[in-house]
Amino acid sequence: MHFCAIRHAFRGTVLKINFIIGRMKKRLAESSLVRVERSCGCGRVIEVHLGAVTLRFDHGSLASLHRTLGDALGALAREREDAALALDVNPRGPIGQA
Repeated sequence: MHFCAIRHAFRGTVLKINFIIGRMKKRLAESSLVRVERSCGCGRVIEVHLGAVTLRFDHGSLASLHRTLGDALGALAREREDAALALDVNPRGPIGQA
């Protein structure tokens, strides 16, 4: 049985198991606002800490979120370019600038 399953199965021992699991987390990435960790020793859960909010994902869900956010950022960039063209503005800056 994996630590994740044990943690959820026995609520009375959560503190002891959290202590064990806490030492088994691996930080994958961090910025000033966001921290991403692999947790639970089983490596199946990825935790995304955003300020006071923690989201837990399996690998497939996190990959889907990554694709969706990438699509959203692409759509925003296209909207910005379209708005610049509608205003007859060069999105790369004034003409003649490199």
